[in-house]
Parts: sequence; C-alpha cells; structure tokens
Amino acid sequence: MPTEHLAGAGPRPASGDAPCSPGAFGLSFHHIGLAVRTPRKAQAFLRALGYRIGAPVLDPEQNVNLVWAENPRMPAVELVYPTDTPGPVTELLARQGESIYHTCFETDDVAAALAAMNDAGHRVVCVRDERPAILFGGRLVSFHFVAGFGLIELLAAAPRGREAG
Repeated sequence: MPTEHLAGAGPRPASGDAPCSPGAFGLSFHHIGLAVRTPRKAQAFLRALGYRIGAPVLDPEQNVNLVWAENPRMPAVELVYPTDTPGPVTELLARQGESIYHTCFETDDVAAALAAMNDAGHRVVCVRDERPAILFGGRLVSFHFVAGFGLIELLAAAPRGREAG
C-alpha cells in the first residue's frame, strides 16, 4: 500500500517496497515526469487509475510546482507545472504541450553512472547541474539529455541511515 506523501519527506517507491535493483549504469527506475499546465485534469485521470495523489509542493530552487502520484501496481508519476514566473517547464509546455518529458532514475553514485553511460558510448549532455529537490527531502537531482533516449533526471540516493521517503 502506498504511503502518504509528506512535503519534504520524499516519496517512497510506488510499490511500497525497496526500490528496484540497480541495472545498467547503476540506475534504478524511480518515476516519470509529466509536464502539465495545471494539475487538475491529470490528477483526475490518475485518481481514476487508482493513484494516490500527494499535496502540491512549490520548489523555488527548480521554479516549478510539483504533485507526486503513486500506485502500487504502476510507475510513480511526478506532475510538474509552472509557477507564477516563467521557469523550465513553461518553455517546454509552449514547445511540445502537456506530455511525459523525463524519466527519473535513482543512483548511489551520479558521477559513476554518468561515466558508465559515456564509457558505453552514449552521448550524455548535462542540462541542469545538481541541486536539492524539495519533493525528495533535499536529495540532489540533476537533468541530462541522453542522445537517442531523451531527458533523464538523476536522483542521488538518500544517505545511508536516512529514510529516502
């Protein structure tokens, strides 16, 4: 059963169990990011699918509003929508409309994961350097474009001894 999201605590994996085992590059799937103009319709759709919807969270460091949605049988979804001032999702929405725009992977070592992807011949370009994410309890996130795949968010694993969410 999913747990209630508390702002700043960071969401748990959708299954309520431990995160998926790391795969290639030391990455474990965490969630998909859905850019929306407002969250209302997306929340209604997700609720109809059985998702539990968290409270809205303003992340001034990222200049976005966020809502976490989880379902024990489906991937977690992060709804991302604009603040009152133009930010990273504003241009994205103008360019491609409401859509899934990133896939998030958790890793114990961001630098090692990036090195492994590059060593395997993948072209990876940093789009946004690491910064703390309020939705994930201040854990560091960074965004990278992987040629032939798209935008990924890398979520640094919670420090040992500290609950991830």
